[in-house]
Amino acid sequence: LARLLAHLGRIRAAAGLVAGRLDREADFALRQRYARRLLATLALDLDVEGDPPPYDEPVLVVANHVSWLDPYALNCLTGARFVAKAEVA
Repeated sequence: LARLLAHLGRIRAAAGLVAGRLDREADFALRQRYARRLLATLALDLDVEGDPPPYDEPVLVVANHVSWLDPYALNCLTGARFVAKAEVA
């Protein structure tokens, strides 16, 4: 629990201090790195089949996820920005 809370604290700090000033490639790398660290902190392995979409081209990924971990797993590969149901409505 302490490792998870420390990880979430780093995410909050990075979001407030760094993320708004990054170019697209660095922003992608930051989100991807933190998603990977979260899964590693929780001792979860990610099994990938196929190729992820390129981060430098516009793409829409639609996923009906079943867990709060699914967006983090997708972020390990895509560095995506997520919208919630309220925003879609």
